[in-house]
Amino acid sequence: MALLGAFLPAESAEAIYRIIDTIARSLKTKDETRTWTLCERMR
Repeated sequence: MALLGAFLPAESAEAIYRIIDTIARSLKTKDETRTWTLCERMR
């Protein structure tokens, strides 16, 4: 897990978040044992 910080306009930050989230979700495999619970709580 990592933390990345930046001062950006809200629209840019939201767009970047959605791109990273989409990529991360696409990389999940059937054998993945970790859940999205923590990520969902951070939203």
